[in-house]
Amino acid sequence: MKTEQYFYHLSVLIDGAEDLALEHELDEVVRSHLSGKRAQLVSSASEPLEGENFGRCECCGTWVSDRSAPDCVRAFSDGAKIAGKWYCDLCLPQGHPKAF
Repeated sequence: MKTEQYFYHLSVLIDGAEDLALEHELDEVVRSHLSGKRAQLVSSASEPLEGENFGRCECCGTWVSDRSAPDCVRAFSDGAKIAGKWYCDLCLPQGHPKAF
């Protein structure tokens, strides 16, 4: 019987300048927590948040980025900016092309 496998992506927003020591500490915490379980840390990566194509949803506070733009932040949920305020795809007004 074939084992079903999948990737689980976890994003951590680090406030402040690049902190390699904190990144390594987070990797170790995840590795040690998964030790002996049917999961393993496959990779980790960091990317600086640059530009203005991201924000927090006005309604629920989740981090969002307009994924249709070339400078999107893929780790964030898809969203759109309306009248200067960000909304995630779940909180966008009905009828918006990205709304669920």
